[in-house]
Amino acid sequence: MFKTFSNKFALGVLAAIVLALVGSQLHAQSTSKFVAHLSGRQVRSNAQGQAIFELSEDGTKLNYKLIVANIHNILEAHIQLKATGENSLVVAVLYAGPKINGRFNGVLAEGTITKADLDGPLKGQPLKVLIGEMINRHTYVNVRTSRHLNGEVRGHIKPEEPDTPRKPARKLDD
Repeated sequence: MFKTFSNKFALGVLAAIVLALVGSQLHAQSTSKFVAHLSGRQVRSNAQGQAIFELSEDGTKLNYKLIVANIHNILEAHIQLKATGENSLVVAVLYAGPKINGRFNGVLAEGTITKADLDGPLKGQPLKVLIGEMINRHTYVNVRTSRHLNGEVRGHIKPEEPDTPRKPARKLDD
């Protein structure tokens, strides 16, 4: 009886360890992808966009793609840090020019951010500091244009939500 109890206990401990490892792996995966929906709502613009970020497995590279639509005369695009009660500061450049004249729709920029690319208050910091600010929703993408120098479209960066299964539609009675 003691041997059976001992085996069940060991099996239970092993199951707990496996679940803990799987859970930590899922948490790491859930914070490796980030998104920002960009809107021109603040300046009454119809422009919009999407920024997609994915952290490398070793945490040293942040790959990104910035897509915009219905925007004119683009100057630059950045990730900005906004701490409560402070002015926002540029911490990474996504697009540094040249100026794009006229209307633009499509991929504005794609690339990789590393520790060496960090600027402002994050200059010299490890990339994980930026990732922490993104997880805590203290960062946003800002696309500046000649008409809106403070930004025509912007959106907060947040961890990508995992797909959630949809409930089947209820059948309506006739």
